[in-house]
Amino acid sequence: MPKPIISDIIKIKRPEIEKPKKAENLELPRKVKEKKGGFWRKLLLWTVLTIILLLIINAIIGFLAYVSINITPKQEFVNIDLNLKTQTEIMQIEHEESQTVMATGVETGGQKASGQIVIYNAYSSVSQTLIKNTRFETPDGKIYRTNEKVTVPGNGSLEVTVYADEPGEAYNIGLTDFTIPGFKGDPRYEKIYARSKTKMSGGFSGTSSVLAKEDAENAVNNLRDKIKNYLTENILKQKPEEYLFFEKGIAITFDENLDNPKEGDMGKEFNFIQKGIGTGFLLKENELSEEVAKRYLNEETSKEVRIANLDKLEFNLLNHNEDNTEITFNLKGRAHFVWKVDIDSLFSDLTTAESENYSSVFKKYPTIESAEIIFSPSWWRKIPQNRSKAHFEEILDLQ
Repeated sequence: MPKPIISDIIKIKRPEIEKPKKAENLELPRKVKEKKGGFWRKLLLWTVLTIILLLIINAIIGFLAYVSINITPKQEFVNIDLNLKTQTEIMQIEHEESQTVMATGVETGGQKASGQIVIYNAYSSVSQTLIKNTRFETPDGKIYRTNEKVTVPGNGSLEVTVYADEPGEAYNIGLTDFTIPGFKGDPRYEKIYARSKTKMSGGFSGTSSVLAKEDAENAVNNLRDKIKNYLTENILKQKPEEYLFFEKGIAITFDENLDNPKEGDMGKEFNFIQKGIGTGFLLKENELSEEVAKRYLNEETSKEVRIANLDKLEFNLLNHNEDNTEITFNLKGRAHFVWKVDIDSLFSDLTTAESENYSSVFKKYPTIESAEIIFSPSWWRKIPQNRSKAHFEEILDLQ
């Protein structure tokens, strides 16, 4: 049996082979250099981002920024009272109103029958005049009368309305012939006569409702007031922007409706119709302000001012010519003269000025007495370039 050798008995301990380190550990010095370079890149990146953010915030604020500029212009109050004659523009509108009226009148003793007859003149080629209340008699003796003077043409005829001599149902009759009792014994009695065109009706005894004088007058007046209000309101709505229209600067003509009910008509309800034509006289606001300023200030100043309360002054139309192209009127009251400010030029000057020089800009405008700028947000001190972001408000004195 072979002899064991030492190496078979003693285990030889081999030195442990060191495992290779990870790449990152092997490159430790290089890693340190990379950290130092990344810090400056990050700083630069954050700086750029911060600048961009500030620019965005600045742009947003600039977009949202708003400014109110309150201006108190030079002003003066003057009492005026003057007559003026001027050319004018007109607007014309027509309008019709209707109204049902309940009768308040009472008539006792009944109602007289009435109807239409045709009067014939076969007597002469010369017209024949019949006086008011001329009597017409039926074959059974009932009398009807005209309520006005009439003239019957020669060899012709005329249609009229006649009324019974007395109230009552007995005078409600059908078609018949009539003679004129006043011509008895005269050749005209046979040659001038009448025949019914309609039945005689409406006669009765007792108490009846009739249209009183006040009923008719109130109905017409109410309709005219409604027409006037309508015409005035609609002319005001339709007037052009630069023109001025005073409520008393309107001329209204009313058509007489002959078909409207008359005082004494019998019935409970009556319908009235009224039509009116309104002519509104329009004045140019700037021209009127300038003319008044010439009278009470001076020629040079007249173009630099306006009257702030022009529409509140008392206006009275004195007369107008036939074709409505010229009017004479009186204007009275306490006129509020306000000096004009060129807002466009002022805005342009403010946008080009430095914030600390805004007050010097206002001093360049002699028609401005004082001014105030209100920024939004409050810490923003720059006038927006966009005109829509600047609101100008005129501060007027009150008296």
